[in-house]
Order: sequence, then structure tokens, then C-alpha cells
Amino acid sequence: PSDQGIQIFQNAVPQFLNECDAISLFSRRRCLVLGDVHELNKSELEKLDSLLTRTLKDTCIVFTAASISAASGFYKKCEKAGIILQKGSRCN
Repeated sequence: PSDQGIQIFQNAVPQFLNECDAISLFSRRRCLVLGDVHELNKSELEKLDSLLTRTLKDTCIVFTAASISAASGFYKKCEKAGIILQKGSRCN
């Protein structure tokens, strides 16, 4: 864990979900990053669905992927729940 409240997980869905449910003791706000989401199987992506429909107080969740189809259910749920930035896109 970082002292800046940022934690990065690679292909570790159970640990990521556990951390999402944990209370942060050392940081008022935190950012949890799950990398390489494009490598997760359908079952693992379904486990992340619950995060997209609930509010996590003082926690920002970031998913990174090399590529995910905009037609996929996971992409659409992410888009509905928050903001999607693609490589080369600009945030205004």
C-alpha cells in the first residue's frame, strides 16, 4: 500500500474486491487501480459488476486495459457508472 492512498492490483480480483470493502485507516481518500482488465475472464468481470452499481465513500476505482470492446457489457456498465478515457482522448 502506498502512503498516497493509491493501490495497484494486477489480475488480482479477489484482493481488489477485498480492498474495496475495507476501511482505509491511513488515508482519507484513496484510489484503487485494477490493471490488465482485458486479461480477466467473464466470471472475474462479473464479480466486478457489483462495484459499478454501488457508491464507495472516499474511494476512486480505476480499471486499466490494453483494449476492451465498446460493445462489451463490462464496457457499457463502466460507461454508465463513470468516465471512460481512451488512449489519445482528452479530458476537458
